[in-house]
Amino acid sequence: MVAYELRLPKESFVHPLFHVLLKKKIGDTAMISSKLPASNKEGQMQIVPIAILDRKLMKKGNRAVATRLIQWSNLYLEDATCKDLEDLQKQFPECVTSLVG
Repeated sequence: MVAYELRLPKESFVHPLFHVLLKKKIGDTAMISSKLPASNKEGQMQIVPIAILDRKLMKKGNRAVATRLIQWSNLYLEDATCKDLEDLQKQFPECVTSLVG
């Protein structure tokens, strides 16, 4: 088994040691960046909406709810998720306003 230890910034919440045999290949492309994505105190990557890919009206109970398929920063296009527009506007008011127009 081969292990690698990464030299990470002190403010990083990422564990610096990983074992090669535990890592599986994910897709054919790699997201390469010299800067680590921002993370919160729990070490979770902070993401924000960067594009609206699709719009839909979904039935929730007996009412129609506007939803948006969102592409997130620091994630692959395949990781886009569908979110209620109202919830998005509460959580990311500046981003959603600029994306919706």
